Amino acid sequence: MARADASFVAPFSYATLIFAALYDALFYKAFPDLITCIGASIIVGGAVLLAVREARHASSREPR
Repeated sequence: MARADASFVAPFSYATLIFAALYDALFYKAFPDLITCIGASIIVGGAVLLAVREARHASSREPR
């Protein structure tokens, strides 16, 4: 994380919200509602899209 761009690492730090919801369901039997699931899918989707975009951008910058 120390070597990556902050714009690349930030979405992955939001994954703690998803794990917190999972731990809450596991330990306290409190399951997330629809809005929480939608938000989690937006976070994960954004992180995946950013990772794919950064990987494509990095591969285009490599010397051949």
